[in-house]
Amino acid sequence: QLSYELCGGIHVPSTGEIGMFIILTEGSVAAGVRRIEAITGRAAYQFVSDRMALMRNMADIFKTTPEKLTERATILNETLSQSSKEIKALKAKIAEGSILDSLQNAQEIAGIPVLAIHLPDSDMNTIREQASKFANEQKGIALIATTENGEAPKLVAMLPDELSKRGFHAGKLVNLVAQHLGGRGGGKPTMAQAGAKDASKLDEALALVKEWVEEQAKQ
Repeated sequence: QLSYELCGGIHVPSTGEIGMFIILTEGSVAAGVRRIEAITGRAAYQFVSDRMALMRNMADIFKTTPEKLTERATILNETLSQSSKEIKALKAKIAEGSILDSLQNAQEIAGIPVLAIHLPDSDMNTIREQASKFANEQKGIALIATTENGEAPKLVAMLPDELSKRGFHAGKLVNLVAQHLGGRGGGKPTMAQAGAKDASKLDEALALVKEWVEEQAKQ
């Protein structure tokens, strides 16, 4: 059964007295019961006027007409999406290049090649992907990468299988560095990540990697 009654205000002799009627929201409040929120009369006319003004303002911002606003917004959204993909790819290339350039500076600690690198203007997904790619290509190297990108520092640690079999744990390593930066993290023996707070101590934190590897190698 359907009910055609709308309850929620003073009843009127005829619907013509209500004037314009605009539904704002509609949803379920209980089993078999739905709620409609609407405005009428002067409030409805003001609502339409405000929305028309908003549409004209948006059209001016997008440099088009209200009639073509949806088309213009769709084109801009597609352009932004493509630009975002290109920026992501560029960041990945920059991160990859930085890691490869830093490879010559990798230190050998207790017979283990170790690379601790900071990748500014990157993001967690990028450093995680590039660190994983690098670890797969450069077998046997222990890697920890950090980034901040104007935000809280983020860290990723990658250790080869042969080190995890010796008791090395990437989660412990990344957590050690993160704690020095006011954060914490963890993960698997071969891959872990963390978030931190204090980017001013990144150099000090990365210096801990050498000490940690030396200590683990003695065990």
